Amino acid sequence: MEKVITEASSLQCQHGGTITPKADAVSGLLTVEGKGVLTKSLVGSKVGTNCSQQTNTQTGSQQCGKVSTETPGASSVLTVGGEAVLLKSDSGTTDGSPTNNWSVKDAVQDVLSAD
Repeated sequence: MEKVITEASSLQCQHGGTITPKADAVSGLLTVEGKGVLTKSLVGSKVGTNCSQQTNTQTGSQQCGKVSTETPGASSVLTVGGEAVLLKSDSGTTDGSPTNNWSVKDAVQDVLSAD
């Protein structure tokens, strides 16, 4: 069983940029330790300016700015409002270049797990 992720979970690009889940990914129907669980897609969520990959037009590198793709780590059994809750295995890519992976670093909760 994997930990369910919430709005308090630590989501980061591979360069340490903090990902803030977009509002419609946070469920108000189920909370863990007072924080809404994440459902739906995180595509479009913002990456903080603390991403260490800097934009450089000469080299073509670009700082991560938002989540572009997601390989959902979604529960097959636990849903909220008809949407599967997201799990610690959730990951994907950002719009950064040349490297752009993101993942869940820490669920930041030990109360709720799901398959």
